[in-house]
Amino acid sequence: MKRKAYLYQRFSSERQKGNSSIFRQTEAQTAWLARHPDVEVVERLVDDGISGHKGENVKKGSLGQLVSQIEKGEIEQGSLILVEHFSRLSRQNIDKTEELLRRIWNGGITIVTVRDGMEFPPSSINDMAQRIRLIVEIEKAYSESKWRSEKVKSSYLKREKDAQQGRTPKMRRSFWLNADGTLNEYHLIIKSLYRHYLSGLGQHRIIDKLKEEFGENIKPLERMDPSAIIRIIRSQIVIGRWRGMQVYEPAIDEDSYYLALNELQRRGNRDVRPDRDWLLSGLLKCGHCGTGMTIQQTKKSAPVLRCSNKRRQGGASKCSMDYVFPYFLANMYFLSVISGRIYFVLKNRDLSTAQQARKAEIEVRLSNLAHEKAEREQDYLELSSERKSTSWVVRKISEIEETVENLTVELEKLNKSKNEFDVSTLSSEQLGEEMAKMGTFAFNNPQIYKKHFKDLGLTLVINKRHIAAIGPDDSPDAAISGPNNLRRLPYVEYLEYSRAAKGYYFNLHEHYVKSTYGLLLPTELGRAEYNY
Repeated sequence: MKRKAYLYQRFSSERQKGNSSIFRQTEAQTAWLARHPDVEVVERLVDDGISGHKGENVKKGSLGQLVSQIEKGEIEQGSLILVEHFSRLSRQNIDKTEELLRRIWNGGITIVTVRDGMEFPPSSINDMAQRIRLIVEIEKAYSESKWRSEKVKSSYLKREKDAQQGRTPKMRRSFWLNADGTLNEYHLIIKSLYRHYLSGLGQHRIIDKLKEEFGENIKPLERMDPSAIIRIIRSQIVIGRWRGMQVYEPAIDEDSYYLALNELQRRGNRDVRPDRDWLLSGLLKCGHCGTGMTIQQTKKSAPVLRCSNKRRQGGASKCSMDYVFPYFLANMYFLSVISGRIYFVLKNRDLSTAQQARKAEIEVRLSNLAHEKAEREQDYLELSSERKSTSWVVRKISEIEETVENLTVELEKLNKSKNEFDVSTLSSEQLGEEMAKMGTFAFNNPQIYKKHFKDLGLTLVINKRHIAAIGPDDSPDAAISGPNNLRRLPYVEYLEYSRAAKGYYFNLHEHYVKSTYGLLLPTELGRAEYNY
């Protein structure tokens, strides 16, 4: 009967992800298994980015879950835990490491270090030779980890001091930075990345876009993956900061950075479905049956909109939508007719863009400070136990607490405030200028405008020959009667296509205003030239 084995692998920092650490561990375990055909693998467990020095892999990692299973009797006695070196299992001191070993051995489990081929069965606890060897391994792993920890702390203190004095700290640079902290040619990748993310694209689609723009063989994009996109979105280095201090040349503006963090939180770190080729895809509904509208185009003919239900079921469909609607007319309505009105709605949302960015910045800083405070408190405990000076740690904790208090007060004020945009204070000329802003923005940034439209809960509804934007509380017949909110948005009535004029005649219906007659002339770009 074959013995059962659990492969355990660990690396302690995110920076090690993607390097050869996991490969080396897997290679060593595979080689050991090849020499022991009487062993079969049950499960492979990996703790990525989790430290063994403070026992985090036991407290909240895969190793801790395995030990819990052992203690519950869910792991068969006589099974093996295979690790590359003993240090992968633990880098804690002798007392804490022996406590971990007893928990494993009490379940009848053997530990194997595959690099040197040593096995440490439960009987090792009473085997003097084995015990001495174990003590040496434990002390070696702990001392090495402690030395590395102190080296890193010393390095960070030096870097922090340099940053406080306005000097660029010496450390590994992000790919868009030169050695002196200034931007190199790759900073354009970061600008493009943020632009695509704020337009609503997901990580996979962003990578495709970047490779289209900059080339697949460009070095920074060779190993770019979705998790790298998220790390860049979260990194303050893109705005030139390290540990809250300005030390590098920023690659993007702060508003874009904090708005992207807001978007990341809204998505819940999940990828989003990329937009299709048609701008209006996913925005259209049939006002007769409530299903989506299909965008159709054959050869060189102009694109049209059909009820998806009617298209699929034909005569068997209960939908009474017998018309097709010109896509170009719907596109004009979306980008030009209603964009100015939606601009005011966006203006009157709870906080202005600047306030949203500041609020997001504070929330991120509070989260980072909480993490930093926890680290400093752990430093204080370690230094106290070793009877070393703790003055610098106490001073740092005090600075963090003061900053947290100030930021919390500011955040409370922001949460209570409202930024109202009062249209009544504008002259007719100013009103026209404000409405033109969103129209221009919509044409130049259609995907971002589309995202705003969807965030407001709006839908484009086609009812017979009418198209209107309605809110989540409006009924489908709002496409004729007009929406009941959002300042009574106008709607468009399609009249006919003119072969002579090569355009679409329509009526623009403004509420409480006489209807306007117009002609739409589609262009190759899908935009519209029209006159009233």
